[in-house]
Amino acid sequence: AQTLDYASYVQNLGLSEIQEIASNSDFLDGKSLEDAFREKFRGDLPDSVNRAHRMYIVAARTDPATERIVEYLSQIHGVDINVATFAYFNVNDAEFIGRSILIDEQTVQNRAEYRSNPYRRRTFDELREIAEKNDVGNLWDTAIGAFRSLPKTTRYSDQNGAHFRIPIDGGSIGQILSVFPNRSSSQNGIAVRVNHARISEYFKISEEEMKQVCGPPARESFNLAYFQDDNAHFFDADRLGRLIELLRNNAP
Repeated sequence: AQTLDYASYVQNLGLSEIQEIASNSDFLDGKSLEDAFREKFRGDLPDSVNRAHRMYIVAARTDPATERIVEYLSQIHGVDINVATFAYFNVNDAEFIGRSILIDEQTVQNRAEYRSNPYRRRTFDELREIAEKNDVGNLWDTAIGAFRSLPKTTRYSDQNGAHFRIPIDGGSIGQILSVFPNRSSSQNGIAVRVNHARISEYFKISEEEMKQVCGPPARESFNLAYFQDDNAHFFDADRLGRLIELLRNNAP
């Protein structure tokens, strides 16, 4: 709570407020903020300051509640916050300081950057982490590995999932499969949007056979406005295996 209190105060500080604080403190030994900054960082004080800030809780040890709260703020809300703990050791009169960081620093930064720009494209590794968190990591690996190996298939990712395309008439490309780890769960399975009509035409499979393999649509549970149609499905391991087998056996 103290850390968040500090952050809520800091976020409203502009350059003039920071200069005023610096001029009223004893930390700069009478120097101006500009001169002290230049001396310390070998560069000029930027015109734009306080565009972002980071929060660290530093302690000899923390309790489970604090760690749980920090994990929640970082993972769910993309808050740039972390915990650093230090331990002192004396071994044969040799002194050591051991440091431990609660959350991997790169993970914290990735979450914060995504929170500040929710439309940033996620990488396949980031999407895989989401699948793992939702307990469908194995299904994700199976689906991505199989779909990418289909002949003439290209892939790309965005903030929602992984998408696979094939060449269609006129030299253009068309999307046939999309995998959404953030809409997947161990209970429902892996969330996949299947373009029945395009797959039926390209792989020479009847739409009825496709729908039978894919099972009932999952539009009510998908919660993506532009995928509210009969092409969205949840796949368990068995159903996913049957879809992959059908596509492989009929690949042109």
